[in-house]
Amino acid sequence: MGEVDLFHRYGRIPLLTVEELQEQPSAQLALAELQRLVKTGKITNKQRQVLYAEFARVYRDFIARVLPQKEDIN
Repeated sequence: MGEVDLFHRYGRIPLLTVEELQEQPSAQLALAELQRLVKTGKITNKQRQVLYAEFARVYRDFIARVLPQKEDIN
């Protein structure tokens, strides 16, 4: 079981996640705005989930571009 699975199982947020959010005002603003849009019915919860999936895709694409691949290390 991964670390994230354990936190999810016990309803906790990993400390590293909390610290990252505390240090990133732009992330705080984006999340607050997203929550406001869902609460006011301007976007649906399903649309929010699609947005999070897109965030994850953008993250993976970015990491793939900036981190060296195994064959690049040699």
